[in-house]
Amino acid sequence: MAHEMWDSRSWLLHTMYSHDPPSRTGNLEMFMDVFLAEEGTDCGYTVLKKSIDGEKGLNDPLLCIYANFMGIWRGLFHSDEIKYFSYRWANFAHGRFENEWGDQQYWTMVMSLVASDKQDHILDRTYWRKNVVFIHKTDAVANMLGMSYEEFVEAVLNGNGKVNVGELKKEK
Repeated sequence: MAHEMWDSRSWLLHTMYSHDPPSRTGNLEMFMDVFLAEEGTDCGYTVLKKSIDGEKGLNDPLLCIYANFMGIWRGLFHSDEIKYFSYRWANFAHGRFENEWGDQQYWTMVMSLVASDKQDHILDRTYWRKNVVFIHKTDAVANMLGMSYEEFVEAVLNGNGKVNVGELKKEK
């Protein structure tokens, strides 16, 4: 994994993009706008979120990565700029405690500061998850129920987050 990241000059390896519900991403765009404006003032020039395609790309506040298995280049994440971003992230008044921001939102927001799109310095290994190279506990529950991960998520969302495993098994 480390050799593959080195060879591809990747700073982050992930195993799947996803989208968080808006309830988890509240104030994320506001945080990024405030952070970038203040950073620009401190640096003396305008700091922009990276996007080469005119679309939101990594700047999509709903975009996140599955952070249960990933790789990072510590050089980037130990830089003073990213440490400062992390400090601001953790201490933003209307952030993680109010809106349940977690590490899934963090990784894409950090990469939006340094990468132009979803492929720039990012090694996507979604096929590891899809080809069952590893199974996360949620995937394992879905497999146990004879469901795809997507079907399981849909069942959870339709049940407002309350899943009766026994009932799901009967339905299959």
